[in-house]
Amino acid sequence: MGYAFPSKELALEELKRDACYRKIKPVDVNELIDQTWSSGEKVANDLVARFPNMCIIDMLKRLGISFERKDKDNVIGEMRYYCEYYTDKNKIILYKQSACLWAKKNELSYEMAERIMISHELFHYLEMKEIGLLSKSYLVPMLTIGSLHIGKTGIRALSEIGAHAFANRFIELLSNAEYKYIQ
Repeated sequence: MGYAFPSKELALEELKRDACYRKIKPVDVNELIDQTWSSGEKVANDLVARFPNMCIIDMLKRLGISFERKDKDNVIGEMRYYCEYYTDKNKIILYKQSACLWAKKNELSYEMAERIMISHELFHYLEMKEIGLLSKSYLVPMLTIGSLHIGKTGIRALSEIGAHAFANRFIELLSNAEYKYIQ
């Protein structure tokens, strides 16, 4: 149970954990990672250009996203959740105890871990509201029986890889912006 620091080097591992990974043409894997990573970085560049000199908390407010911290370690089954974007509520919830554990594991300040997690979820908001789901950028058959292909589905890991790229670039671009810690 855990979550490694989001890096391009770990993108292949993220992709391999996806249930549909085996359906991706092997020749497409590296290009798919590169394109997805570039897409995430571009979205970060565009958002920072749209809201120059603004910290992430103020961006959330401008975008109409509510934000809440819950003082808990959010573990469900064997999965720890650090931060989540709720589409139906247009809300990001950060789980402080979970985030603290991740920060320690990755030798980061709590504030930096929080920025990374919030920015990751901000990307998912942008996917839902503005740019479309990266998971749908590469479709594979839902079911294959012999040579028959039935339906199509996206690769969920692509959204995660895009969010990791976004978070990395976004944090880099905002490194000089004041971080506002709100209660």
